[in-house]
Amino acid sequence: MITTAPDIMTPEQVAEALQVHIGTLERWRFLGQGPRFIKMGEGRRSAIRYRKQDVDDWLLGNMK
Repeated sequence: MITTAPDIMTPEQVAEALQVHIGTLERWRFLGQGPRFIKMGEGRRSAIRYRKQDVDDWLLGNMK
């Protein structure tokens, strides 16, 4: 059985950590904005995951 590594986050976890709506993350992905993400497979319904380091880097780069 493969488990999610501690440094891999679901969109729900990222939305909670960034205090944004899950729809905001979806819009950012569509627009090519927001933290880098990983698409797990091919097709529109593939699972999306985020590396914790990518989320942290994005957050630090967008602090005002």
